[in-house]
Amino acid sequence: MSQLKILFITGGTHTRDNRNLNHHQRVHFLSRQAELTILARKGADFSVSAKAGTPVVRSPMGGKAGQVLYGLWWALLHGRRQRYDLVVTEPSKLCLVGAIIKMVTGARWVVDVWDIPLRRRPGGVLAKWGNRLERSILAVLFRGADLFLLSIVPDHEFRVFGIPSRKLKLFSNAIWLDELLGAGTVTPGLEGGPFRILSMRSVYSPDSGLDLLAEAFAAFRAGGRDAVLTIVGRIPPDVSSQVQGLRVRDDVIFHDFVTHDELTVMIRESSVCVVTFRDSPDLRQTYPVKVLEYLALGAVLLVPSLDGITRIVRDGYNGLVFKADDSKDLLSGLIRLHGDPELGKRLSVNGRVLDSSHDCRVKAQEVLRALTELVGSGRAAAEPETTGPGEPMTGDRT
Repeated sequence: MSQLKILFITGGTHTRDNRNLNHHQRVHFLSRQAELTILARKGADFSVSAKAGTPVVRSPMGGKAGQVLYGLWWALLHGRRQRYDLVVTEPSKLCLVGAIIKMVTGARWVVDVWDIPLRRRPGGVLAKWGNRLERSILAVLFRGADLFLLSIVPDHEFRVFGIPSRKLKLFSNAIWLDELLGAGTVTPGLEGGPFRILSMRSVYSPDSGLDLLAEAFAAFRAGGRDAVLTIVGRIPPDVSSQVQGLRVRDDVIFHDFVTHDELTVMIRESSVCVVTFRDSPDLRQTYPVKVLEYLALGAVLLVPSLDGITRIVRDGYNGLVFKADDSKDLLSGLIRLHGDPELGKRLSVNGRVLDSSHDCRVKAQEVLRALTELVGSGRAAAEPETTGPGEPMTGDRT
């Protein structure tokens, strides 16, 4: 079969530092494996991900709503003249454009789910009902999709959409595994000097668990242990109260942003990398890319008992797992690692044993195979089929 002709509709933009994100990888590989066109938001840049010469159609209007409106206009005016084999969208409002493209061109429609569709917005009754309305609209649109590339745990929020298992291709998140494994072994800073604790996010949310970390660190230091806590990532106003008590301490360092190379150095110098996600519906179903990066670099990990994370981290083998939402159990994990440097070294060595399911190059080949089979099948869109919200959801696990 000749190269697939694919339209990728996205609201993202790319930098070198986010190359391990699923979205970045999808553009990188599809632009080299297929004939790819990107329908993007205003100002979006793909120069570090897409193959040189990849056509990018940018919306002249800002915001996601502007992109949707422009995308609908473009689909009706220009899309019908194109003979796309596939239209691939993220699981957002842009699905509306994907559905229209399918209608006017006959292309197969694929939804690439690497994050939670429509995260729960904080707020009162209006926010709650707005989120419910958007999710209901998305559920209707999803009925017209031909395939879902699912890189989250399927057994939680995604089940409410009732997607038949035959339309699911299941993955976990993946990284440039060979590059990180080839970057050398991290020697955990468990002996000599202060015990170095690292927490990293791009942006912290109220459910990121900084309040748990603040409480555990204060208790850890109150026990007379020499330690330094480094928090990397932007802390918005609605989260700042969680770390207010840490701001005045000279043993806590804050960085709003560091480059990927700088972060690698911080990981190398850390005694433990801590993930403190709370047990919220949005977070319990993800396979965090940062956890994979930590493991590939040989960092010592202390993580919460959430479904997606514990499918990657095995307690006592390649990391320690504490009870989610429990700062005392988090503290116990810190104390255990502080008192047992040999344990940290074993976790570090075992953490670098990652199988090919977490290698983005392997995943890219599996994705291309699934897309090729979808186009080559020649089957018309199947009749709507649903699974009940109480039934287990299954699919092809790669």
